[in-house]
Amino acid sequence: MYRKLFVVVLLAFAAICCNKPENHLQNADQFLNQGKVSDAIESYKKALEETPDNPEILYQLGNAYLKNAQIDEAIASFDKAIKIKPDYTEAHERLSASYKLQGVTDDEETICKNAIESDPKNIAAYVRLSVLYNNKGKTEDAFEVLNKAKEIAPYDATVPFNTAILYQGSNELDKAVEDYKRAIQLDPKLDMAYYNLGVILQQKGQFAEAIKKYQKMVELKPSDSGAYMNMGISAFALDRLDDAEVAYKKALEINKELPEAHYGLGMIYAKKKEYENAISSNQKVIEIFPEHTHAHFNLATIYHLQDQIDNALGQYSKVLELDKRYPEAYYNRAQIYESKGMKAEAEADIEMFKSLTQQPPKTGE
Repeated sequence: MYRKLFVVVLLAFAAICCNKPENHLQNADQFLNQGKVSDAIESYKKALEETPDNPEILYQLGNAYLKNAQIDEAIASFDKAIKIKPDYTEAHERLSASYKLQGVTDDEETICKNAIESDPKNIAAYVRLSVLYNNKGKTEDAFEVLNKAKEIAPYDATVPFNTAILYQGSNELDKAVEDYKRAIQLDPKLDMAYYNLGVILQQKGQFAEAIKKYQKMVELKPSDSGAYMNMGISAFALDRLDDAEVAYKKALEINKELPEAHYGLGMIYAKKKEYENAISSNQKVIEIFPEHTHAHFNLATIYHLQDQIDNALGQYSKVLELDKRYPEAYYNRAQIYESKGMKAEAEADIEMFKSLTQQPPKTGE
């Protein structure tokens, strides 16, 4: 008889928060294939609630807006994607195409240069020109423009802030940190500098420091649910479960329909062995987003832990209906089939698990 793989279950609770937007993106792709563009837009928006500075999602959202003839919204999405990832060539091309649809035909680089010629102290034009250069792969030119802007306006916080964005987009995180700090020195109320610093620190595994930056962000912008979400993720990583719970609940005060905040609460309650609350939180996730595979899986494992075998079986099967390459669901479902004397089904699930993992399952002693 197979051992129950509840060790894997607990690992799954802890690891899933890194993949949150994936379900929304898969859902959006399905909607687009079905011609349901408005529904796809809503799914992309939900993904952005969890990762608001993800340029790829912003790019996909912009394309969906174009399909829906929402030109202004498309321009805003492409523009934000470029600001976050200045070398995003595809986004720049789509932005130019969107402007043409609006009747704006002049090359944007020329517009910026003309603005600088007309007003050599136009820092916004310098910043935008640097973004355009970097987007075209002219990284040295981009930094040269920002250095020129720094000479003209050494105390303008937008210059080091945008320089930091360029470094962050190039994965030169230490340099990005220094420029974000410089931007904050110049403008202590520059909320996104704190947020982006938090993101970098979180990437580096410096979760306690990341939390401090997110706390500063919400002091300046109390309505930012994304900062509370990231605060919850960082606190959970530090095993500060009570702090994580507070952060997720704050995010839900701002937007009660945030599925990933409910999901985060479900992970906390499961780790605390507050299984009824964990069940309720995961059910809320599924109510908001029925295709949330990980919520179905976590709900199944909680039922399994509580010996609610039929409920667990139904949820494991739902996971595999949504994602046929979910190895833990096959393995755990095999335990149920084994307990029911369904040997052939159990062996089939174990074979699927082995084929997907190519290694023996981890088990507890």
